[in-house]
Amino acid sequence: MKKHKKRNVGVKGYVALKLFMLAVLTLMSVAVIHVVIFYYFEPSTSLTRTNTDAVYSSHTFNRYLLDYPDVRRLGYRSVASDSVVIPGLKATRTLKSNKAKHVSICTAMTPQGICTAGSYILVSAYCHSGKHNSVIYVIDRMTKKFLKEIVLQGKPHAGSITYDPENENVWVANLEGDQAFVNALNLKDIEKYHLSTEMQPLSYKYAFPILTQTAASFMTYYDHALYIGKFSAKRGAVEQIQRFEIGENGGLLTQTNADLRTLERFPDVPQPTFSTMISGKCQGLAVFDRNILISQSYGMVDSHLRVFSLDVETGWMDDTRNKNTTVRFTLPSMMEQIHVDESGNIYVLFESAAYPYRYRPGAHIDRILILHANVMNRQIEKSLAQE
Repeated sequence: MKKHKKRNVGVKGYVALKLFMLAVLTLMSVAVIHVVIFYYFEPSTSLTRTNTDAVYSSHTFNRYLLDYPDVRRLGYRSVASDSVVIPGLKATRTLKSNKAKHVSICTAMTPQGICTAGSYILVSAYCHSGKHNSVIYVIDRMTKKFLKEIVLQGKPHAGSITYDPENENVWVANLEGDQAFVNALNLKDIEKYHLSTEMQPLSYKYAFPILTQTAASFMTYYDHALYIGKFSAKRGAVEQIQRFEIGENGGLLTQTNADLRTLERFPDVPQPTFSTMISGKCQGLAVFDRNILISQSYGMVDSHLRVFSLDVETGWMDDTRNKNTTVRFTLPSMMEQIHVDESGNIYVLFESAAYPYRYRPGAHIDRILILHANVMNRQIEKSLAQE
């Protein structure tokens, strides 16, 4: 009898294991199919214009924010009320190529970069399925209303944009083949542009190769220069932020290319005048008061907004790796670029509400968060006082 019971238990255990493995394989198959559908296909839509409504209700949005104690510390009520809906997450007017003759609707635009420029908030986005040209959304800063979309040349990731107020140029991070570039659009050209009449992408004023970086993942304008950095998915990675000076004509200063391998293609190239180390997973960079801000995010885990103290003598910091963080704020996952306007307010952009990522668990932020300067300063000072 005892042997018979052992045999039955063994059979039952074997069957249970088989069923468990089958369930796991089934779930993995469903997950893979789900990822393929969300990543490489676009949902159909009856919309014919760029949408301006939010993907999620105000109730859901507020609930997402309240899950984060640091958002409460940074003034939850004002953050929620001052937020700006990211346009185009359901549908965006764009083109399928630089030579397309008809406007096309993209339902997989994924926001990446943000900056303010004059009277506008600008947000860059790329088509996750790779079928459509990238765009910049133009939003009125006062009314927070969407004004129009700017179609960019080609299908770049457009991972970062920044504004030079002295020369009125909007810089766009780009990649041509395997070569990092930063390209500039003039604000006046942006104001004149209308897709319906132009029926072609807006032309760049400048295009500069960045030979000292394998990618121009994020950047910011500060003190007559562009600070450009490269993203790495590995947290322990060590990358660089490099400073490139802007000349009197509004373009980057260049020197004769000393690299014989690229000399013929790029006779004159920008050269960095300063560099500092950063850790991996950096998505955005901005200067706030006497501090450097870095947004750090990758995947479904929480994002971090890291604060570093500026060096008074150099005007920057020699080492902005995680170990030198002054204060760290934990925010929802998939934070992208950050931007500080002339009043010190901090704009925070997320990609989590884009169609390819809506199936993922966690908070889906479909609005631009605006953190007020006085609240941020107060929280930084409080954190330092507690150390």
